Amino acid sequence: MKFICTLCNYIHEENIAGDIPNALPQDIYAYANLPEDWQCPGCGSRPEFYQSCSCVSLAETNGEKAKQEAA
Repeated sequence: MKFICTLCNYIHEENIAGDIPNALPQDIYAYANLPEDWQCPGCGSRPEFYQSCSCVSLAETNGEKAKQEAA
């Protein structure tokens, strides 16, 4: 599931531990388990500024467009 920061539009994707400064271990990376002192990697906001979304990241959108163009 994906959550979006309502302040900077950063997308937090559960269970995806990327190479970001605030990456957390896989077992606590789920949104519901984020510690209170966790901060958005994009703007430093706290978890309460996030909301669930069904959005897709720009990388996913560009990847699908490239696949369609190659076909």
